[in-house]
Amino acid sequence: MEQPDEVIKVYESLIVENYRSFPHFELHGLGRVNLLVGKNNSGKTSLLEAIQVLATRADLKALWTMSNRRGETFTDDNNRRSEMDISHWFFGSNPHSGSNYKIVATNGGLTESCEISIVARQDSVAESLLPPSPPLALDNASNSTPEELIDWFFFQLQILSNGNEPQRFRLTERGGFIPRSGIRPPGAENEPRVVFVPTSGLGANELVKMIEDISLTDMEALVLKTIQNLDPRIERFVAIGGELRPRIMVRLTGFGKPMPIGILGDGVSRLMTIAVALAKSANGVLLIDEIDTGLHHVAMDRMWKFVNDSAEMLNVQVFATTHSRDCFESLAVICQETSEAPNRVSIQRIDRDRDRAVGYSEAEIVAVARRGLEVR
Repeated sequence: MEQPDEVIKVYESLIVENYRSFPHFELHGLGRVNLLVGKNNSGKTSLLEAIQVLATRADLKALWTMSNRRGETFTDDNNRRSEMDISHWFFGSNPHSGSNYKIVATNGGLTESCEISIVARQDSVAESLLPPSPPLALDNASNSTPEELIDWFFFQLQILSNGNEPQRFRLTERGGFIPRSGIRPPGAENEPRVVFVPTSGLGANELVKMIEDISLTDMEALVLKTIQNLDPRIERFVAIGGELRPRIMVRLTGFGKPMPIGILGDGVSRLMTIAVALAKSANGVLLIDEIDTGLHHVAMDRMWKFVNDSAEMLNVQVFATTHSRDCFESLAVICQETSEAPNRVSIQRIDRDRDRAVGYSEAEIVAVARRGLEVR
């Protein structure tokens, strides 16, 4: 997939402003493969989401999926209309006209940024209805705002990196946002491929669709080779059932009929998900929450080698999170291998009380693992 020159292929640094729990946060020294570590509720998943917003250029489908995954959606009284609840997107969870969050990435002299903000409609009718200072909070709009004032609230997506005009979408009386199908920000057709794998894994329909997309390609062979590292009995896999009953079946040596992949355990299923997601995010970004879920520690060395090699081959930048010591110590094995490619791997320690991640280079990751030091 060709990308225009202005698109950063590998983010070297990221700055997040006013997003969820982060008034300001920075990550520096990023590599091809990046592991985010930190205590529970430190904001690791939020940072993955911020990267997704930037890499997709605030694609409305990505925003909807993110909100739905967090349970930040609601419907009207008749359950006929679904809306995104945007109240928690902005730092302080009390959005109003003027609220905004921004994500900025750099690589050398290149910069990409995306800003999502709430603005008032600028026309003579709206200006005559503007409320006095302080700005009206959206979470109180349905209770205290006259109906004629509602129209001046808009949801604004703005891509600053390529100078496009911002797009604006009206908020509802409850401060929600209804995504309209088929609308994408300017320049979205040139965005990198972005796949987000939550802790629970990809949904069955989504994973089956991805497998169908790579069927009979070199990517299918790559995925098969990967899962065979965990179970050499696997001869073939196939996605069947369509939307009604999506399933992944495998053929095992010595068995006369196909078997559901679930009988092989969570480890094989998780590794297949990672492998398929890597294949689908070629020339883009892969985001994996709790990458080690379902994987035994003895499989992690092989998992990281596959992720590292595939990310380099497919031009994918990987961001993953973990709570596991085994996970980051296994990553040190990759760092010990000689390579002409610099800055392949980084660990980023996230602490909510700091405004900047503590970054570990490859050499530091190896040293920490050898000494048994704690970085989580």
